[in-house]
Amino acid sequence: MKFFIKNNPRALLILVTILTACGQQDDAIETPAVPQIIDFSPKTGLAADTVTVTGDHFEANSANISVLLGDTEGSISKVTETTIKFVIPENSTSGMVRVTVGDIASDFIEPLEILNLYLAGYESDGTYEPKYWTNGIGTSLGIDGDYEGVSAMDVYQGSVYLAGQSSTLNSTSVAKYWVDGVSYDLTDGTTLAQTFGIRVVDGDIYVCGYEKKGQANHVGTLWKNGEVVFTTNGQKIAYFSSIDIFENSVYLAGLEGNTATYWKDGQPVKIGGGTENSRLKGIKVTGDGVYVAGYESKVAKYWKDGVGYPLAGLTSNAQRSDGFSIDVENGHVYVCGYEKNVNGNLTAVLWVDGAPVNLTPAVGRAEAYSVRALNGNVYCAGYELDQGHGPRGKYWRNAQPNIVTGNDKSGELTAVFIGR
Repeated sequence: MKFFIKNNPRALLILVTILTACGQQDDAIETPAVPQIIDFSPKTGLAADTVTVTGDHFEANSANISVLLGDTEGSISKVTETTIKFVIPENSTSGMVRVTVGDIASDFIEPLEILNLYLAGYESDGTYEPKYWTNGIGTSLGIDGDYEGVSAMDVYQGSVYLAGQSSTLNSTSVAKYWVDGVSYDLTDGTTLAQTFGIRVVDGDIYVCGYEKKGQANHVGTLWKNGEVVFTTNGQKIAYFSSIDIFENSVYLAGLEGNTATYWKDGQPVKIGGGTENSRLKGIKVTGDGVYVAGYESKVAKYWKDGVGYPLAGLTSNAQRSDGFSIDVENGHVYVCGYEKNVNGNLTAVLWVDGAPVNLTPAVGRAEAYSVRALNGNVYCAGYELDQGHGPRGKYWRNAQPNIVTGNDKSGELTAVFIGR
């Protein structure tokens, strides 16, 4: 054979051609490009939120691609060449986002932080038991008095702060707050007092509400770290229904003399031109302005820097509506509350930029007391009356209901919070 090729130039040429062609075919075989993560958004979220991963070389590997959050696989809803959308699984914890194709993985250097969903309210089997829930796990606050209620919550550095009161049968009540289940009294039980809002900033605890002594008017009261630091003058009935703190200024929303009012560092600002029969229930302050929610002349409204926006009714013949809580995210304004129809039924309502979304049917009785938004998903806390059972504590995520209080107990949810 060697002799034949050596002495036959034509055969040698054919062999060289065959070998060259084989080499070219080997060079033409390409391995799939490794997926590359450039970024993902949002950087924080809750279970069921959608996360968008941006990068390259995704679509070519769509048949065997997966996304992991730590060691937990996410549910992919869409793949293009440069994006992947996946849903954060239930019971996830914070971790690195990883895109894998077979045994090949591409990590991003920044973790996705999973936040907690906190809820507060009460359960009752004849005795009212204040509670809060962290991702569905309930914690009892114990029972101290004939009735105890929780009205607001905040979370700071992993600790849960709650505001409320305990009442007795002799028409007095104790304003109080809790820190991780430990209660602290703000009043001595000889007066009528309640708290409606709580905020914790740099370790300082701010609680707002009112105190009424004897036959005197209700006096709007602000406590800081257990001490009274501001009150209204007592000449007119006054409540502080909500609190927010922004750039070291303390904002309080409520009423004074049946007029919707908010206070900035103790200075009152009348809303709606000082109209009687108006009240503020919620406040949210951002770099874009001061947002407050409540009602005026029996119509739910929100105001931004004093300019009012009536909240549209579910029906044209609503008898009354009220906005209890307000949140703002990415320029969108969310208000929750209720609407009362001509039949006397109360429907829990979420308003998005003024447009109503019914959370419950227009029969029975239901209200939404608290609202929070994250990543365009909206959470409302409240209750819906279950005929033959009593109120059921619920929260709604994007108008979809979730029952929280026990099957054999009645209850209400009064606050929702999203945090670490």
